[in-house]
Amino acid sequence: MRVAAALVISNLLVACSASTEMTSTLGYRTVRSVPGCGTPTGSNRDRSIIPSDELSASLTGLLTVAGIDAPRCWYVAPGGSIELEAGPVCNTSLIARFRQTGGSWVLESEMQNPIVLCHERVR
Repeated sequence: MRVAAALVISNLLVACSASTEMTSTLGYRTVRSVPGCGTPTGSNRDRSIIPSDELSASLTGLLTVAGIDAPRCWYVAPGGSIELEAGPVCNTSLIARFRQTGGSWVLESEMQNPIVLCHERVR
């Protein structure tokens, strides 16, 4: 009985840790949240990610703008495309979407200085 309980607890711990962070063969790892970034919301985002240095450099190299603001918030969409939001929450300076085609990443869309609506709570 004790062994069975220990196995159940062990499996629960592994499942919980796997849901918070998972390594991907695509060059990024998924995380629950990234400090300074919003949480994935809407139908176009699935999870927050942290790309490898190599993937980050490759994707930002596709952009037509220079001097990308921090924080850089990365998300993966259900179809596998990657979205970058640069700049502080509610003052985003860039939104870009990348997709993988034939083993290479391509820039699908890029929007500079998008209008982002944020609602402040009035006390």
